[in-house]
Amino acid sequence: MSPRYSRYYTYVRPALKNKFVRTYSSLVFSLIAVTIFTLYALRPTIQTIVSLNKSISQQKETLVQIKNKINNLTQGRSNYENLSPGVREKLTQIIPNNPSLPGLINQLNISAAISEASLSGLQFESIELENSNKPLNKKPEIKEVVFTLTARGDYSKLVQFLEELQKMNRLVSVTWVTFNKPQDSAIFLSINAKAYYLKD
Repeated sequence: MSPRYSRYYTYVRPALKNKFVRTYSSLVFSLIAVTIFTLYALRPTIQTIVSLNKSISQQKETLVQIKNKINNLTQGRSNYENLSPGVREKLTQIIPNNPSLPGLINQLNISAAISEASLSGLQFESIELENSNKPLNKKPEIKEVVFTLTARGDYSKLVQFLEELQKMNRLVSVTWVTFNKPQDSAIFLSINAKAYYLKD
């Protein structure tokens, strides 16, 4: 035996001759080995359990949110059904389910007639016309009908025309307004605005 290792051998040999060490050393080493292998075997299971617990808590939160949404939709439907037919009709006029250009043009003409201003030009940006008999979609998009309008008349009548636009049944938002007065002529009002509709 190499003298380098003989020193350790002499230290270990008396311990191996001990009856207690010989009896329980194999048991202790077996327990250590079983414990290590058990931990490695149980680790994936523990990770799976933790992952499932996290997933269950997330699904519970999602379920609570879905229940709240169902309750809100049920309440909204109940509120809508309790509205009078006249109010429902007004809601349909404010934001129709198609561009409804003839109706918009008619309302603009009525507003001009009430304010005694004369419409001298009306131009719509390109828009896709849609079938008005289509069934309503559960998730419609809000679309815009962009138009530019020119009216002429006295300043007070043109201001009244702007006020009438705010009172229209159709929801219209004005982007910009300009007044222009050529020499020896009536005042011209130019408006760029948007009307809205629901696209199914």
